[in-house]
Amino acid sequence: MATEYRVYVGRFERGGDLPPHWEICIRYSKETGRSQGPVWHLKGSWHGWRVEIIENTFYSKPQAWTGCHFVGTIAANRIPAARQVVEETPIVANDPNWNCQNWVYTALRRLEARGYNIKAPVSFAKLTEDMAEAKRLWDSGEDSD
Repeated sequence: MATEYRVYVGRFERGGDLPPHWEICIRYSKETGRSQGPVWHLKGSWHGWRVEIIENTFYSKPQAWTGCHFVGTIAANRIPAARQVVEETPIVANDPNWNCQNWVYTALRRLEARGYNIKAPVSFAKLTEDMAEAKRLWDSGEDSD
């Protein structure tokens, strides 16, 4: 049986009036309180986004980190195929109302629809609520993991 890894949506503050940054994080380990694993996210702006894959990083301790929300697990042997699903998630350009949060939600729905053990919230609004709760837990000193 393949090793199963926990999958989260990570949340980062960007400052000012900008909405928080969300990304998909797969936790390979959590040694010394630092979550480590691959991160799948968007970089850029509404003028032009691109998918960035960071293969193995300590993602939970940057200063801007403000919690995470658990969305499921993924078998180690299915990560390459899941990565392809995520990389092929549609990107909307030139729409100031569309951002990395929309992309993460769509990527989660696509993974779930393809049989991955991901439980995407029933709506984007629900994921937004879940991420607000992750921040509340983080701000109160609780681990949102």
